[in-house]
Amino acid sequence: MLVHPQPTGISFAKLETCFRAGAKHIMASIKTIAEDGPKIEYAIALAKTTDSTNGAAGELPIFREGFHSEWIRVEAMRRSQIHLFLPYTLDETADLYLMTRMPLGTNDCRYGWATFSDIYATS
Repeated sequence: MLVHPQPTGISFAKLETCFRAGAKHIMASIKTIAEDGPKIEYAIALAKTTDSTNGAAGELPIFREGFHSEWIRVEAMRRSQIHLFLPYTLDETADLYLMTRMPLGTNDCRYGWATFSDIYATS
C-alpha cells in the first residue's frame, strides 16, 4: 500500500475493520521504493471501529493511549519494520491507520513512494 507523504502534515490510509478482537502485536514492513526518494517517517495506529467515527472525514481520530506506534525514519530503498505492541489485547474490531510524514525541516516529497507491506497481527 502506497501512502505518499505531503510537504506538511500527516498522510494516511485507513484500512477499515482490518483487525478483529484478539490482536496484541501489529507489524508491517516499510520501504520508500525510489532511489531518489527522501527520508520518510512512518507510523501505524489502531482505532476501534467505533472510535474511528469520532473525527471528520479525512481526519485522523484521537488514538487511545498505547495504540499508536513510534515514528520510524527510513532512508530511500531501505526496508525496515514497524511494530505496535498494544497495552492490552484488542477486545473489538479495529481500523488500521498507515501514516507517513516528512521529517521536520524537509518538504521535498518528490519520489516519496512510501510503502507498507506484509501487514499482520499476532495475539
